[in-house]
Amino acid sequence: RATAGSRVDTERHSSGTALPASADSAAWEAFCLGSARTGAPGHLPLVSLVRGLEQRAALGVLQALHARLESDAHMSPQLARWLYALLLRLERALPADGAAMLRALLRTCAELRSRLGATPSMAEAEVVQSAAAINSILCIIGRYFGQASEAEMRDPAEGDNV
Repeated sequence: RATAGSRVDTERHSSGTALPASADSAAWEAFCLGSARTGAPGHLPLVSLVRGLEQRAALGVLQALHARLESDAHMSPQLARWLYALLLRLERALPADGAAMLRALLRTCAELRSRLGATPSMAEAEVVQSAAAINSILCIIGRYFGQASEAEMRDPAEGDNV
């Protein structure tokens, strides 16, 4: 039986994949990004899957992935795909706690962007890929959802707007 927060609690995706309960942030993190412990790969954010999430469930998954981003301090391509897909799923009118969570995600992404060139172990191509993903997420949160000031939207390395 599905909870009020998400239709996907007891459903399977059309591919037959079992989906985590909407409130299980650790399970969603493993589902989206994979598990180093078990070696299980993450799933792609398919339109059919993301579209089936209710607004509250999508916000919960975003919050779990934001926590992962904060702990890793790195934007992997898989994490970027999921953040992008979930942001596109959200309705523009957000509850106050959803807007606050997006604001925190924006601050985390801005901090990551400011430190991109300072990581000597990252290849130039990886820096460019991470910067593109971070800038896309910053634009969606900052411009579409209105969670950033003009100063926050400037790339500190270039002085230009994102």
